[in-house]
Amino acid sequence: MRRWALKAVVLLLLLALGSSPAPAQSAAGVGIVTTLSGQASVARAALPQPLPLRFKDDVFEKDRISTAEKSIVRVLLRGKALVTVRELSVLTITEETGRSTVDLASGKIAVGVARQRMRPGEVIEIRTPNAVAVVRGTVLVVEIIQASASSHGGPTPATTNVHVLHGLVDVFLANNPGAPPTQVGSMQTLSRIGNAPGQLRSLTPEAAERILADLRSDPQFSQGPDEFQDVLDAREQSRALTLALAIAPALGGGGTGANGGAPSQPVVGDDRNVCSLGACASGGEGSGGSGPAKSRKAVTTYNNQVVNVAGDFYSVPNTGNIALSQPLLETTASKLTFGGSLIDVKGVLAANDAANPFVYLDPTITTLKNLVKLSGGGVFTAASTIIKDLGSPALTVTGDGLVVTGNSSLATTGAAAAIALDGSAMTESGNVLAANGALSAVTLKGGLLDQTNGAVVTAQRLAGVNAALLDASAPLLSLMGNSAFTSLLDAVDLASVNPATQFPTLARLDSSTFTVTAGAALNLSGNSIVSVGADLFTLANKSTLILNGVLLSLSGNSSLTITGALLNFVGTGNKVLVTNSLCGGPCPMIAGIPVFITGGATVSITNPIKNAFGNTITYSSPSAALISVSGAKSSLTVLGK
Repeated sequence: MRRWALKAVVLLLLLALGSSPAPAQSAAGVGIVTTLSGQASVARAALPQPLPLRFKDDVFEKDRISTAEKSIVRVLLRGKALVTVRELSVLTITEETGRSTVDLASGKIAVGVARQRMRPGEVIEIRTPNAVAVVRGTVLVVEIIQASASSHGGPTPATTNVHVLHGLVDVFLANNPGAPPTQVGSMQTLSRIGNAPGQLRSLTPEAAERILADLRSDPQFSQGPDEFQDVLDAREQSRALTLALAIAPALGGGGTGANGGAPSQPVVGDDRNVCSLGACASGGEGSGGSGPAKSRKAVTTYNNQVVNVAGDFYSVPNTGNIALSQPLLETTASKLTFGGSLIDVKGVLAANDAANPFVYLDPTITTLKNLVKLSGGGVFTAASTIIKDLGSPALTVTGDGLVVTGNSSLATTGAAAAIALDGSAMTESGNVLAANGALSAVTLKGGLLDQTNGAVVTAQRLAGVNAALLDASAPLLSLMGNSAFTSLLDAVDLASVNPATQFPTLARLDSSTFTVTAGAALNLSGNSIVSVGADLFTLANKSTLILNGVLLSLSGNSSLTITGALLNFVGTGNKVLVTNSLCGGPCPMIAGIPVFITGGATVSITNPIKNAFGNTITYSSPSAALISVSGAKSSLTVLGK
């Protein structure tokens, strides 16, 4: 029963949101028409007679909406509630401080209310001639049934049915609002005839299907296909999706149809076909490789589909507070194009499924601006890998991958890296991680990036951090199984980072290659204070580190303490190639390695290379340095433990 209730909520949200995303609402209106199928009219105090209601019309205070036969209207109320109005229904919407009222005179409506969007103490009331339903965060259907005749010839009493699909509703007698309410819970119905107290009964799945049947409508192109396509604005899709998740956080979804057109009708089947707002597909198993198979429980799944979104795929506004216990997106053999970010967070988002990646691409060609973007104080916490890509030939990021700005925070709490690539190819025009601002924070319990089975990444940097906190409990970068990472600039650039910045190891290579095209593998500047709890680099099983610059550069009075060594070789056949001419002649040697020192910097090095036998470090010339330290207050300490 509970599973069906959740599916019923999915269906209802689709009915409310699916046909057409809403344009931006006028500040003067209390709502906006997001769908119009058939004919409806609106009576307004300022108008001499009712006018036809149109798609995208604002709904104003005390507007009286009437639907004709075989017609459906959907209204978005200030981003807090979705109202679907069935045929031959009449309702009026009013507002006062802390209270919005939908006065249903006749007919039937479905309402979804997002508790997270409501202010403290705020409610939405649904009034009928004999009942008042007070709603704070619920999905329900309310209908009025008028008896055809009275046995005693007097007025016929109306019957109000309140069907609750999700949540809890207080229902009062209209003629005695001070009396204790009747509480109606999920998958329950209260039927009230006239002024009688009413009867509470369970709502069966079959009955719920019948209740929802006449709330459906065919997709409408009320303004022509071209204009309809214009209003499929990605920002409004994102707002609608966020509202759906706020109404029922365990449900929801997003995206457009295969060709960027109207979202498809829902598929309501077993738990492997839960979806909303977008084309639905059963989540299949992975196509090969290591790591977990897809969960088959994602909010949205795409299977062999083409998806185009002009803006962000999924976003949480600054008022949003979303917790998901399932993956957001799982794809198979699809092509995704997003003009903005895959995930944009300005509010609070928690990905609580520790067993599955939040986003699973298998294999999918994806082009987007950012993988995840946090701004405006956004908070994103993930219990597992945020993005796992299995065997995709092209994951193209035109900006930075993970972006944390504006006093925002990103945290992964599980043992898995934030991004995991298994046999995939990713190209980033910017950094894999970009974090800026003294109050911004990135905490990576499982590290930043894992590459396995020949995964290839080219990026401007692995991480660029300016003033923000960076704290990792695992290597920022892990390369295994003939994988390769190429950094076009300093691989990890830390500027003015605070004393809490730390990580156990910068990178661990196993049968893989790490190339720094220009700059340093680790660059510290602007009074940065950093500690590394183990070895800076570990190379195992014939791995190669190519430095067209230096391994380490300190400047601007920065300080670095490394508990372990600069390089730790595991096994034999590992290579480090160093190309630069910093010293302009033979470099000073400290603990057996060439060091470029200027400005009175302090350098203390013990045991900088571990297990050197059978492995090689090759310098392009005697003037090539492995590390560079400059600035009178800059200091490097390598303990070599």
